[in-house]
Amino acid sequence: MIKSADKYLFMSDEITFHVFTNIDFDESIFSRQLDRIKIIVHKVPNLVWPNATLYRYKYILNYGEKMDYDYFVHIDADMQVVPHGNSSVEEILNGKSIALVMHPGYWRVDFPQKLFFYLKNFKFILKDIFLFINYGNLGTWSKNRRSGAFVSRCNRRRYSCGAVWFGKQNDILNLATELDTYTDFDLKNKNIPEWNDESYLNYWASKNDFVSLTPSFCYEESYKNLEYLNPFIIAVDKEKYENISK
Repeated sequence: MIKSADKYLFMSDEITFHVFTNIDFDESIFSRQLDRIKIIVHKVPNLVWPNATLYRYKYILNYGEKMDYDYFVHIDADMQVVPHGNSSVEEILNGKSIALVMHPGYWRVDFPQKLFFYLKNFKFILKDIFLFINYGNLGTWSKNRRSGAFVSRCNRRRYSCGAVWFGKQNDILNLATELDTYTDFDLKNKNIPEWNDESYLNYWASKNDFVSLTPSFCYEESYKNLEYLNPFIIAVDKEKYENISK
């Protein structure tokens, strides 16, 4: 992921990757393979699932408060940046503070293309009807009223993915502070939402203003509903990649 970012990600920006991992990793050796990106490795405990993802906001907050950057970008490790039209973080934000990416599984093209998409892919009609009945919209928001991630049915609009999101440093730290509080509360009371950190992110999205980006920033090559988009960042098929590596 970092090697592909070195070639294609936000080419007009200076980038430092902060990698959080439980394995021993010598960033000085890996850095020699990079042309422009800096890398800093943070050793963290080997957390049991789902704490590895639930503690995301805690690590962003604890480490981020000691950093001094214009913007923070969160990208899951199993992603790959591909060639695309270059844009800076500032241009993508377009005056807003934070950008979230619509979940690739729940994104649909606008009309009139949507009509032709449903005609060609009838099973999506049934899937979407099921989602509307159960959630009130496309997505899987937390329906547990005792959880800090609960989103009322009337506020369930565009569902965002947890794999890629970014924004101005102070605004990301404020987001992380709020969502870390809710996460700790739910951990204490054993009310963890089904989709973990992504559920908390969608709670935040239901109450705040942000730039909503298409799944070009979290593109899944096997999803038929994304055929109208040009990829920017691709979610790697981990099983396929592991087989190739072997």
